[in-house]
Amino acid sequence: NVVLDPIHTFLTQPDNLPLQGDDPLNPERKKIFSAAPIYVGDKLEGYVYAILGGEKYEALAGSLEHSYILKLSLSAMLACALFGLLCGCLLFFWLTRPLKALIEKVQAFRQDNFANLDEATVLQSQGEIAQLSHAFDAMAKRIQQQMEHLQKNDQIRRELIANVSHDLRTPLASMQGYIETLLLKHNELDKHQRSEYLTIARNNGVHLNRLIADLFQLAKLDANAIEPNLEDFSLAELVYDIVQDFRLRAQDKNIDIKIDLQGNEHIIYADISLIQRVFQNLLDNAVRYTPEQGAINIKLSSNEEGAVDISVVDTGKGIATDEMPYIFDRFYTVKNRPKKQMESTGLGLAIVKRILELHNTSISVEGQVNVGTCFSFTMFNHAKAA
Repeated sequence: NVVLDPIHTFLTQPDNLPLQGDDPLNPERKKIFSAAPIYVGDKLEGYVYAILGGEKYEALAGSLEHSYILKLSLSAMLACALFGLLCGCLLFFWLTRPLKALIEKVQAFRQDNFANLDEATVLQSQGEIAQLSHAFDAMAKRIQQQMEHLQKNDQIRRELIANVSHDLRTPLASMQGYIETLLLKHNELDKHQRSEYLTIARNNGVHLNRLIADLFQLAKLDANAIEPNLEDFSLAELVYDIVQDFRLRAQDKNIDIKIDLQGNEHIIYADISLIQRVFQNLLDNAVRYTPEQGAINIKLSSNEEGAVDISVVDTGKGIATDEMPYIFDRFYTVKNRPKKQMESTGLGLAIVKRILELHNTSISVEGQVNVGTCFSFTMFNHAKAA
């Protein structure tokens, strides 16, 4: 059964096309149709009713639509795959670029024997790999510094061993020579010669003992094995006591030692035994290298900050300008010294420098050849030292 209203509308109102009518094969669906009246004579007997979109048409249209959707889906999938591949390549490049830079650093660091690290490749990003790169930079610099420090210490050790071997061998050889001479020629030597040989051997023994003592103290200072016992004390009183110990040696050479005190307070906060060693070493050098009829002046001056400025000035042979940077090095002895004055271990000023560094201060030197030398440093009171 087909409802005729759409057919009448189709025939009487052709401008309203297309129209949908009943499908005899599927009454629940409406389809586009075409129709024509059938007359027998003048009498309308019926209509020719044809469905334009039949089952075969729909099957073909559905197949085409499915094929189009499939192609569209495949194209979309291919486009997504290409886009994903492109994004993956970009992401891989972005992730591996800092890693490659880090690998280049490691290779350069290895090839250059842990030196000359190129900082130009340090990345500016804050990602994990960039952080690893920065951490590697810090580690490499630390290793490089430690390697340089070890190399420097090794060089110092080699020089120290060479210098110690030489300085120990000289007095030992001298002692051995004179003692062997005494043993072999005891009956041939007179009393005066035997006494002279024994005195020389004793002096070499004293020098050897001083050298060993200085080496031991300097080794402890370099290893930070000495902890200063800080206390308040009068520096002026300490200087007077130390000068008394050198009066006899100074009088033998007619050297005048003066103490110049400026200011009322000369209280410092330091280790009294270590500061005593500082003045002993400075005065020992001053007396040794100052010729007869010379003078040594020790000046203590309280400054406005409550610290004490100290200077030890002598009228000795002086120090050449090109030698001043080296006089605080181990075993360094100023050139052109008379042989009779070459009794120093070469460690006194090195010990002075390390002791003052333990007290957070430093020593400086000025002077001219054949005019004299001035050593200056500053000691602090309790408030400043703290």
